[in-house]
Amino acid sequence: MADRPLPAYNGDEAYIFVAYSHEDSDLVYPQIRWLQDHGFNVGWDEGISPGAVWRREIAEAIRGCSLLLYFTTPNSVASEHCTREVNFALDEHHRPVLAVHLIETVLPDALALSLSDRQAIYQHTLEPEDYERKLVSAVATYLEQPVPAIGSSLRTPARKFSRQLSLTLAIVCSLLVGIVGTWFATRPDPPAARLQTRIPIELPEGVALPFGRSNFVSIGLKGERILFVGENADGRRQVYIRRLDQLKSQPVPGTEDTPEDQLLAAYPSPDGESIALGYRSGMVKKVSSSGGSLTLIAESGETRAPRLHWGPQNRIAFRYNKGASLAQALPSGGELETLIASEEGFGVSYPHYTPDGQSLFFVRRSLQDSSVMVMALDKRVPKRLVANAGDPKVTSSGHLLFSRDNTVWAVALDEGGREVVGTPVAVLQDVQVGSYLAGRYAVQYAVSANGTLVYQPSTQHKAINLIWVDRQGRKEPVGRLNEIMHDPELSPDQRRVAFTSGNNGELWTYSFDSELATRHWKSESLVWNTSWSPDGTRIAFSDWQSGRPNIYIADLTGDESVRRVTQSDLYQWATGWTNDGKYLLLEECASFTTSCDIGLLPIDSPDETTTIVGSVANEIGAVLSPDNKHLAYISDASGFKRIVIKPFPIGGRDRVEVPIDGCGGIVWSSNGDELFGFCDGLMMAIPFHQDPTLSVGQPEVLFSIDSSIVRDPVKTRFFDVSADGERFLMIEEGEREGATSLVVVLNWLDEVERLVPTK
Repeated sequence: MADRPLPAYNGDEAYIFVAYSHEDSDLVYPQIRWLQDHGFNVGWDEGISPGAVWRREIAEAIRGCSLLLYFTTPNSVASEHCTREVNFALDEHHRPVLAVHLIETVLPDALALSLSDRQAIYQHTLEPEDYERKLVSAVATYLEQPVPAIGSSLRTPARKFSRQLSLTLAIVCSLLVGIVGTWFATRPDPPAARLQTRIPIELPEGVALPFGRSNFVSIGLKGERILFVGENADGRRQVYIRRLDQLKSQPVPGTEDTPEDQLLAAYPSPDGESIALGYRSGMVKKVSSSGGSLTLIAESGETRAPRLHWGPQNRIAFRYNKGASLAQALPSGGELETLIASEEGFGVSYPHYTPDGQSLFFVRRSLQDSSVMVMALDKRVPKRLVANAGDPKVTSSGHLLFSRDNTVWAVALDEGGREVVGTPVAVLQDVQVGSYLAGRYAVQYAVSANGTLVYQPSTQHKAINLIWVDRQGRKEPVGRLNEIMHDPELSPDQRRVAFTSGNNGELWTYSFDSELATRHWKSESLVWNTSWSPDGTRIAFSDWQSGRPNIYIADLTGDESVRRVTQSDLYQWATGWTNDGKYLLLEECASFTTSCDIGLLPIDSPDETTTIVGSVANEIGAVLSPDNKHLAYISDASGFKRIVIKPFPIGGRDRVEVPIDGCGGIVWSSNGDELFGFCDGLMMAIPFHQDPTLSVGQPEVLFSIDSSIVRDPVKTRFFDVSADGERFLMIEEGEREGATSLVVVLNWLDEVERLVPTK
């Protein structure tokens, strides 16, 4: 195969555009030619005409591509041209970027931040056939083309050495020949490497793996069978077991969940006889591996993404008390034992016992940090081991595995098992990540004691759609987005929708008229929550630049496009405006999700914010009725999250509580005669009356929410309502390739030991 590429593509079909340093031409040109030989359209800067229009044509080429392929080397990260091309693709036109690391390269901070949530392929860590397979599969997915069969192998030329360096190397090599020959003659024969076998596991027809960050995939201690949580088309879930000596996965009878209490996690006992189950209600239960009735182990008080681990000392560890601590329980139930409580501003999660049961690995996490910690159970003094990491697992080979983005990394542990030795190495890429916030630190993988790996391959999202859902649950796509967005809110005229990109720190609007999205704000931190002003000219949102979410306002018409409104040590979320546009309704919390009150903030005098609903309970998600005469919010004063309605301005004792538990995300109808709430996994319509006194009618269940709907695990309002009250605006993930398959790799720990020796 010739190393020189064919002419750069210039046409109307889908193509990739290559960003690279010209100093790396000898490395990059064979890559381009190899992709061309496999049927892909490839553009790069040599296809751009010279002269004054060069920069404009580069921009047009990037704007029109389906993927920017960034060949990463020390030369390319030092190139200002490459950095501009990458940033233009990400920031200006939201093109997908795939970084291909040809050489081990340390990214500058700015590039590392820009590419932290993007897919990457590390050629220097992969076998040639694995690299070629990953590259061709990724490119085909982005171009929405069939994955071609790999024909000719990719040849990458070596760097050119100077004559003096070559002579020096020749002398050194000649000296080493005798030494190495003597060593080979006397050393003992190494143990034969066990054959690695990859087994694709197809899920039963009509069953998919949920999208999230709970224990959806696990494996028995001996590696003879895998467990997974499967989801049917109607959103119902149950546990399945697939023995490796059988051809089909079998459901575990009795593990079917209900719309009222969704199954989130499953983990097998060390002897394989039982399974621990975690539920959205916070319940932790046990069932026989052959099925049957469920036994309650504990009530964790955890309502989001529980991670379980059934350890070798027959203890089950899990998140407890809304992530404020980790606890363990006996499988037979009884009193819980708190293992560790988190510090202020942090949460703890992902517990994992060491194989001897003497220590516990876990993650300590805030919105700005996620670190793997270790703690000896007899001393209870935690120690930080790895930063920017999550989902730790300790293997029988003496490795600490952890996740970062869609990659599993390995680092050797010392003999005591509580110190890392050496530098972490990427050992498994393209693993399915979870969603939002800590999602980039949660991947779906598990490893048995005998070295068998099971994981869910990364799924490429074909589409992120804005959809209308009618009162019967029927969906209608109305727009397409480039990536997952959150907090959708309709403008007062119903012609636009505002949303945020969460961790990407961006505020966007989408126009139904033009079918185009516009970015209004790019932060260096996180951006959450949107709230339109009554006249549709401003959007209030929360920005985390100060380490706490404070209120900012984007003016869509004025010269000062965005201004900061508050400077507070509290966590602040704008949830609505008064009709005159002079006040913001505010949720203020002393910590991330606790000690929350409702305040009223005057736009022109933000220092004069007053608390209008406050107590020892949490009051959140406040919304004003269209006539501004009533305030609805969610309170846990009763021990459950219930909707409360009061007159506005607040005064007197007149109030009504809706007798439904587990509520979040409430919106008024445009005429004020209904409230729409998401309660216990169901969308509900709640009739409201104010004559002669405040009262609510019988709540009506409209439809359940399936896992395709993008939901924020912290701020629970993920929908808005049309003016006529007949449709709900939501964001839905389209089909995901690979969502119905798993991969099993036998003897995988042998490969980890090769890449990361422990001796």
